[in-house]
Amino acid sequence: MGDENEAMISGVKEALDAGALLAGPQIPLLDPSNRAPFVVLPAGCEVEGIEKFLPFPTRKRAAVTVSQAGSFIEYAKKHGSLDECVIYAEIDAEASKCVLLAVMNDNGATVPKWRDHRCTFAPALSVEWKRWLSKNGQTKACRKPTSPLGWRTT
Repeated sequence: MGDENEAMISGVKEALDAGALLAGPQIPLLDPSNRAPFVVLPAGCEVEGIEKFLPFPTRKRAAVTVSQAGSFIEYAKKHGSLDECVIYAEIDAEASKCVLLAVMNDNGATVPKWRDHRCTFAPALSVEWKRWLSKNGQTKACRKPTSPLGWRTT
């Protein structure tokens, strides 16, 4: 019985030692592009990210909305890459609506990515286009034509 107790105490000690090793800051090993450190809190064995305490983030994340085409293009050129940046378009011609979404860290050719660095371009309709749409489909009375010199013939 003494040997069983010693073996159990030894097993508990090994488990506690392993838990103590996990209590310090850890870095994920699976994804080299996401090196966000974390700790394992002993109370409920919860994993808590500690990236917020670093001097700068471990990767880019953003949700940017722009209203000018030039701003959208510049943002995509600055932050995107040919392999990972994908631009999606939602176009509704009936409603005169167009929304472009650039996902800077979309799934690449070889590795899945986080897809949380985005830029949305939703252009506003011009005043002229809104006026045109408001009159679209309505008949309008026309004036009588005039002579080439501008005199009315009637």
